[in-house]
Amino acid sequence: MNGSNTRKFAKIIIGLVLVFVFVSSCFVKSKFDNPTDGVGGFLLEGLSLVSIAGSIPKISISNYSKYITEGSSTSISVKLIGNINKNYEIKLKSSNNEIISLSESSILFTTLNYNIEKNITITAKIDTNLINENISILLESEDLEKVELLYEISERTLTINIDGALEIDEYYFPSSYNLTLSENPGTIINIKFTTDSNFILISKGSQLTFDQNNWNISQLLTLNGFADNNSLDDEISLNISGQNLKNSFKKLIVKDTFYTLPIKKTKIISCYDNTLLINCANINFPNQDADIQSGLTESFSGPIQSSNFSSDYTTRDLVSGLVWKTCSEGLSGNNCQTGSPLFYNYEDAKLACKRLNLTNSGQGYSGIKTWRLPYIFELESIVDYSRSTSPAINQSYFPRTFSNSYWSYNIHTLDDRTAWLLSFTNGGSLVNDKILNYYVRCVSK
Repeated sequence: MNGSNTRKFAKIIIGLVLVFVFVSSCFVKSKFDNPTDGVGGFLLEGLSLVSIAGSIPKISISNYSKYITEGSSTSISVKLIGNINKNYEIKLKSSNNEIISLSESSILFTTLNYNIEKNITITAKIDTNLINENISILLESEDLEKVELLYEISERTLTINIDGALEIDEYYFPSSYNLTLSENPGTIINIKFTTDSNFILISKGSQLTFDQNNWNISQLLTLNGFADNNSLDDEISLNISGQNLKNSFKKLIVKDTFYTLPIKKTKIISCYDNTLLINCANINFPNQDADIQSGLTESFSGPIQSSNFSSDYTTRDLVSGLVWKTCSEGLSGNNCQTGSPLFYNYEDAKLACKRLNLTNSGQGYSGIKTWRLPYIFELESIVDYSRSTSPAINQSYFPRTFSNSYWSYNIHTLDDRTAWLLSFTNGGSLVNDKILNYYVRCVSK
């Protein structure tokens, strides 16, 4: 290297050293004048150039989970990472405010708290549809890279709550259960109950409707068992169908119960051929009721005045053990001459007997709280077939019984729109539409 080049190189070196010393002194002065400015670089005095010596601030998300069930909430934690020299307001926007709500619409980070996490709660609203949905949440602020979070909103799985074990008796008293939903469905839910057995009848509540207003209000499911040909308890599935239901079936136990009444004498004293009255013990028409006279002799006591409720009267069947309300519904007194008879359709007839259990301040009619609509064979057990005039009943024990039909509990197995009645005109049974109005006599056992 010649002397001229050497001198030029030396001048360049000296110039670079002077620049470095000048810049270093500016940096020291800047940090001394602004010790907490948070700037990740330095500012040249007298110039407008900013040099960044740290990472660019970014939005940091933790505790993120993309799945939310409708009606529930999740949360995220938000902070900034990197070096910041100013305040940042991060705005949160949902792609669909009808589906979710946010606990905050914006959050503010300063140079003092930018690295401290802030929690945002995200709640999936209960809507009126029954489909899963996708939404997004956008976090954005000036000079920062946007962050978009994706969420999948899934419909809830509902559960039917049943108050008690599903056990019923064959051909005995109906069993009723109160049903509610586990949570608010947010819309109308139609639920249907079915069984695969011919020996189970869903007499009430085969189709129930719940919505956002009545989901936690009890609705009634009533089941009836009918006698089968075995002597075993049966296990049957109660099938449940409806939108978004978790329990698609329930196990139903049908206990083998053989409920009968003692056989009474019919009190018939005449014999007949196909059309005419004949002498009994006829070899061509043998073994008629008047011939055999089998069974127990009927025996009643009553009308019995209640010792605690003087206006209540009952008649007791001393053979079967059944306790009857002496009067037809609507009548009262020891001879049933007070009041006027009331007529009911089938459903109201059941309710009329059930209401007797609530009378006398909840102590029940005549102090009895098990009143119900009788089975058809129970009504048949009080018929007096020996009477030549109607009504076909002993009116000493059942005064002012009408020569007309009385509802029984039994629904016709081939047509659940109809039910059985007992006509006290002649003691015969018949079937008719449940919407029609007839007399009611209640029983207890």
